[in-house]
Amino acid sequence: MPGSACTRELPCRDLSQNSGCAVVAFDYRLAPQRKFSAVVEDSCAATVQYPKSRADPWPAFQLLLHPGASLRCLTRAFPGQVNAPGLSTEDAQWCIGQYLASETDVLDPLASPILSADLSGTPPSFVLTAELDPLRDDGEVFAARLIVSGNDVRVRRYLGMPHGFLSLPPVIKRRLDALADVCLALRQAFERVSRP
Repeated sequence: MPGSACTRELPCRDLSQNSGCAVVAFDYRLAPQRKFSAVVEDSCAATVQYPKSRADPWPAFQLLLHPGASLRCLTRAFPGQVNAPGLSTEDAQWCIGQYLASETDVLDPLASPILSADLSGTPPSFVLTAELDPLRDDGEVFAARLIVSGNDVRVRRYLGMPHGFLSLPPVIKRRLDALADVCLALRQAFERVSRP
């Protein structure tokens, strides 16, 4: 089933084995039966973190794999990505329609993090985008906003790759390159937090 824990098992296992970290994959309430913000609540419950302020505990690092940072922006055309493999623009728009309870939800920063008024003080980040992904531009704009807000951010676009390409067969070189980059970023993040 697309987007299920089963389809993400390979990249989760690869991340764990190659970075030395534990990877926790969890199921969450799905749309259209459970609309926004059920998945946000489930994600926060799974990580036992829902920071109410900058004084609360925050993650030490964030790995953003082809993030859907702005659901509002997906209403525009994506040249060269309209019929992209893995996730077309039409597919993305359909998913958003299933996910949101109302049109105004798209303006909520919990649905579209790019709309957050203050992105300063976020953890160091690695933002992975894929050339053929309809989410690419929004992910890169979000990364740029994080950088402008004074955060430590590394952004990497993988050419010729579709949305979700870390789930592709392990023999694909660009997939292996991306996995190596992501795992290096994770190991470096762990080294930073483990230093006295």
